[in-house]
Amino acid sequence: MVINVRKGLVLLTMGTALVPVYAALNYVAIQMGDEALRRGPEWEGGVPLNDAMSPVAAYAWMWTCWVALGAGLVGVALIVIGALLLRLRGRGRTGLLTAAWVIAVPYLPILFLALLNPVRAGIFDLPDYEAGLPWWQSATHYLLMAAALVQAMGLTWLARASANPSRR
Repeated sequence: MVINVRKGLVLLTMGTALVPVYAALNYVAIQMGDEALRRGPEWEGGVPLNDAMSPVAAYAWMWTCWVALGAGLVGVALIVIGALLLRLRGRGRTGLLTAAWVIAVPYLPILFLALLNPVRAGIFDLPDYEAGLPWWQSATHYLLMAAALVQAMGLTWLARASANPSRR
C-alpha cells in the first residue's frame, strides 16, 4: 500500500480550514439572534448604535472567538508537526508524535467549550435572543469535531509515510 503524502497534508489543512467556517457560521447566527433581541418586546437596552452588538451577542461572539482561536492554534501546530515528520524522514518521529498528542489534548476542552453554548444552556434569560438563533447554530460544534478527526487522520497518514520513506 502506497501512502499518499499529499492526502495527509490536505487532511491536516482541511481540518484547520474548518475552524474559520465554524466562526463565520456562529457570527451569522449571533447577528440573527441579536437582531431578534432588538426587535423583541423584552428589549430594555434602548437602541444601540447600528454596528454595536448587544452585551449578550458580544459575549457569545467573544466565546466563539476564543474557541476558534484555540482550535486554530492547535490545528496550525499539527500542520507544523506533520511537515516536520516528512522533513525528518523517520528521525525523531517518536518525539514529534508525542508532541502532537500533547498538543492535541487541548482539543478536548475546546470541544467542550464549543459544545457549551451559553445562550442555549440557559445562562441568559433572553427568550427573544434564543428564539432568533437559527436551528443550525447548535450543530456548529460538529465542525470542530470533524476538524479534529480529519487532522488526526492526516497526521496518521503522515506518520506512516515518515516511518517508511521508501513507500511514499
